[in-house]
Amino acid sequence: MNILNITLTDINAARKTTPKGSINVTNNVKITDLKETSIGTDKTRKAMTLSFLYTSDYSPNIGSIELKGDVLIIEEAKQAEKILEGWKKNKKIEPETAAGILNNIMNKCSFEALFLSRELGLPAPIQLPRIKTDQQGKEKKK
Repeated sequence: MNILNITLTDINAARKTTPKGSINVTNNVKITDLKETSIGTDKTRKAMTLSFLYTSDYSPNIGSIELKGDVLIIEEAKQAEKILEGWKKNKKIEPETAAGILNNIMNKCSFEALFLSRELGLPAPIQLPRIKTDQQGKEKKK
């Protein structure tokens, strides 16, 4: 599966109260639609547009970030038909297929949410790298 592009179509972010105390951040991605699209591919491949909703919820009732967007995907025609048919029947995509797409969405949206959280004065929605010291900066005795 080839992901050609991930485009954000709607951004909604709000801070309701000043963050203090224990804050829980929950990130989620939901596939909201999948349809065939035309971009002039040959007959051996099909293009699909997958629509998604990414959310970062800050609790208790501190704020939220919502990003909506579309993913443009190219797949072999036979496999694309199978994916589209599965979506039409039960609004689901096989986990093996969905994992790569969802990981790409999470990568893009996590960075966008990080920038938005900074502007709103909210904690980062993803775990940032930290330097750890042994015994709070004291060297180990040899």
